[in-house]
Parts: sequence; structure tokens; C-alpha cells
Amino acid sequence: MDKHDLSIIKRHFPEIVNRYEKCLSSSDLNKLLLERFPELVSRYREEVDWQDGDHTGSHIVYGDVFAPYLFGCIEKNMQNEVIRAARFIEELLVLNDIYAREVVAFSVLESVVFLLLDEKRHLLEFFGEEYRGIIKELREKCYA
Repeated sequence: MDKHDLSIIKRHFPEIVNRYEKCLSSSDLNKLLLERFPELVSRYREEVDWQDGDHTGSHIVYGDVFAPYLFGCIEKNMQNEVIRAARFIEELLVLNDIYAREVVAFSVLESVVFLLLDEKRHLLEFFGEEYRGIIKELREKCYA
């Protein structure tokens, strides 16, 4: 999301934007991911080297690098890794950053929500209030 996109959103949806304090860049969000999950560096490099490098959009990075990692951890019941990922996700959400929330909701959550609402429901307890709130919202919209 660039500054032009944000200005359009601010103009048309001020009540939403006022809830958020800042807007991190893709390179900021990508850097946070690599700092917390250094084991993903090689997969990250494979994904971004042919694109915009460290400026590759976070939807791509989180959707193609982090979400599959989390999906695998959930599928394999790797409880410690799920807890670690859940804490990271919650930290991103409580930043009150519109772009970070969007990336988490659309590029991470959509990839794992059905696992967490179905056979791996017990792992949902490791996710924080912000993340569970997004899941609840999705459930209400999808199953209303």
C-alpha cells in the first residue's frame, strides 16, 4: 500500500484509519519476519530475489513464505512453533498498523483459518485476542 492508497482510504473511511497509528512499509514488515524467524531466510531469498528484493510486497512474502511455514507447523502439531508464530502474529496486530493487519488477515489467516476451525481447533488457544477477533469476524461473515 503506498501513500496514495492510504490517502484514499483516509478520505473515504476515516473511522477505520483513525483506529490505526501508522503504516509500516513492506520492507519493515519483511525485516520483522526475518528477525523473528531466521530459519525462513533462505525461502525468503528464493521468493524475493527475482522480484523487488527486500521491497517485495509483504502480502507476497507472508503469503508465500510465512503462511506455508505456519500451515506446516499446525498440520504437524508443532506446538512450540505454533506458539512462537502466534505470538509474532499477535505482536503485529497490536501494532495498530493498517498494513500489518491487512497482511495478517489476508495473507496469513486465510491460509490457516480452516485448519484452526476444524481438526486443529485446539491450537487456536495459542493465538491472542486480536487474532481470534479476526477469526470470529471471518466466521460471522462467511457462515452468516
